[in-house]
Amino acid sequence: PFPRACQCSARPTTSMATLAQVVDTGVSTAAQLEALCAAKPTAVFFWAAWHEPSKGQMTQVFDALAGQFGAQANFVKLEAETVPEISAKHGVSVVPTFLFLKAGGELMAKIEGADAPGVAAKLQALVASGAQGAPATSAPAAGAGSQASEPDAAMSLNDRLARLVSSAPVMLFMKGDPSNPRCKFSRQIVELLGEEKIPYGSFDILQDEEVRAGLKVYSDWQTYPQLYAQGELIGGIDVVKDMQAEDESLAVQLGLADATTTDSSGSAAMNVIVDVTQRCKHLMKRSKVILFMKGNPDEPRCGFSRKCVALLREEKVAFDSFDILTDEEVRQKLKELSEWPTYPQLYVDGELVGGLDVIQELKDSGDLKETLAGSESSE
Repeated sequence: PFPRACQCSARPTTSMATLAQVVDTGVSTAAQLEALCAAKPTAVFFWAAWHEPSKGQMTQVFDALAGQFGAQANFVKLEAETVPEISAKHGVSVVPTFLFLKAGGELMAKIEGADAPGVAAKLQALVASGAQGAPATSAPAAGAGSQASEPDAAMSLNDRLARLVSSAPVMLFMKGDPSNPRCKFSRQIVELLGEEKIPYGSFDILQDEEVRAGLKVYSDWQTYPQLYAQGELIGGIDVVKDMQAEDESLAVQLGLADATTTDSSGSAAMNVIVDVTQRCKHLMKRSKVILFMKGNPDEPRCGFSRKCVALLREEKVAFDSFDILTDEEVRQKLKELSEWPTYPQLYVDGELVGGLDVIQELKDSGDLKETLAGSESSE
């Protein structure tokens, strides 16, 4: 979800006419973008006309930064849905999205969402990367405005960390990635989770110093790796080893399995929901009506999801939702199970209804409310 608007710590006095020259909106192909960032760091802002935070607040932030750093970096603003080639190449599926490309085109960082302090920090790091040995660009001069922005920046970082630790049922913050751990403790915990067949998401803290430092404060845990389950800190490798030694399975302790049932012999039996197929089937039936979408109903992250939410709300029927951007495994497997290649997807009583086109057709024909009632309507 998008954080609330943050105050920019400094407002340059650059005129709008000058900003129009600094921010490039004429790029339309990947080749043009590559040529632009060949010799100079480049910040790229993907927005959408239907999304107010990207259309309003973040445009103002981007323009302000362009006025401040326009001499040291290129600034490119692109309407995401009008440049499908560039969006696809850089994996842009939500707005706003910001890319920070070093001179030569190497991706330094990517931010999804209206994170104004995060964008400003990455932009300063990008400019510093292009200084070729010169001192890094300093932040705006301290004053009442910059001091007032510090709580906002901290709040934004905490929001980001809260989203990260909850981005998968089990989340590992480590040095490197599971295929290439960068320290022995990260390697050990990856091996342990593999032995226990625990599915998990991971985040390489070496790639983001802000997350690396901030998570230590957020969790009050000073070392890495750190393992989270259901958004709550479990601990490091020693804690997980101790849990593995317990009689109860690690899957149960992490909330991925249910040991409350018994088998025919009366022994405890686990109803494990660790396989992605089982997870998807469980999610399909989690609520009577559930919409798999990009974002959430209050802050949709694509135009099709936004339209689906509007249609469902018009019917005044309660519905659940699942943000497929938070779980790549579910995002891919659900398309396979449903034989429906796009999102959003609407389910009623565990059965696929369809996407936006189907929902719109049902609305136009007057059958949507009855469809959403599902089995109740036939009783």
